[in-house]
Amino acid sequence: MKFHYLSAFFFGDVSANSTNETSADLYNRFLRENSSPFKGWKEGFVAFAEYVAKSADNCGTLQQCADTMQIFFEESVASDPTNNFMTLVYCGAETDHIPDANGNVWWYDHYQIDTDLPYWIVDYVKSPGSGQTADPCNDQGMYFRGVEIDISISQQASPDWRHLKWDVAHSDPMFDYTPHPDCCNSRQGRCCESDPKCTACNSSNCEVDGGDLVPNFTNHCKLPNPCGKADVMQSMWRTDIQEQLYGKDTHVLMTICQKDGKWEDENASCSDPHSQKCKIPAFKSLGKDQMGFRLFEPTQFSNSIWDHIEWDKAPRETNENGHQMGDGDGWMPLQFSQCCTTIVIAPQI
Repeated sequence: MKFHYLSAFFFGDVSANSTNETSADLYNRFLRENSSPFKGWKEGFVAFAEYVAKSADNCGTLQQCADTMQIFFEESVASDPTNNFMTLVYCGAETDHIPDANGNVWWYDHYQIDTDLPYWIVDYVKSPGSGQTADPCNDQGMYFRGVEIDISISQQASPDWRHLKWDVAHSDPMFDYTPHPDCCNSRQGRCCESDPKCTACNSSNCEVDGGDLVPNFTNHCKLPNPCGKADVMQSMWRTDIQEQLYGKDTHVLMTICQKDGKWEDENASCSDPHSQKCKIPAFKSLGKDQMGFRLFEPTQFSNSIWDHIEWDKAPRETNENGHQMGDGDGWMPLQFSQCCTTIVIAPQI
């Protein structure tokens, strides 16, 4: 693939301190301040994402951040006849895909910590605590993920997405009202009185291995956890896809949940439909609030990549006020997770 580097005069001169900066203005400033050509699309993507993440004018929502990244592909890799490129923007920190002290996993993509991402994926991460106000994630961390997708994927069989979502919804219909299945885990510092490894428990601690004190999570692990189970939801999707595609892996499969989200009226009885608890969400349930998505396609070539992409909470509208991913189906008929959203491209080439 030839990576095109544009000169700064393409959009005219714009001051780095200007206000009401358009995406074209921002890209022009990016070019001016990065005079050396990039080695490839991944290096350029990361560099431009850093600019976008700091732009109040062009990254006010997750979707706007993804839309702004589109100009990078339009101007830098426009002539590539072999690949599509996808931008995902979501809230999260680098450690949020492993269990935190309370056992929550806020986003999950199945890739293990301290291992390299596949060659077709690159991330720019805006770390929490930057103090920047231009941030739709409230300074909790934000990911820009770029994905290269070979157009030959369109020649493969794709999963039956509606069938998959039916399966997921019916495999765990109480997903939003139950705790994480691994909440009680003495090895990770969470003891429950039901665990035979945890003995001599009081209201604060239990003993493990003959005397080590571990916090007592018995009551906490009875509470519903609609948002801290990204790994559980992702696993359900992965299992169903591999069954449909006879063991083939996915190109991308991510579940993203709202960090620190929970039921405002959480109660241990929420798993009982008659309890009338867990009716007030303290999280955002709309897809646009959970992830930004944008696909760049080589328009001069035949490409049916859309059959191989599914975003469970894509806005249904496909008109000028809607979203390119809208398919008229969405998640509303099934509602298998109100706090989490999943994006998948399958199969892996």
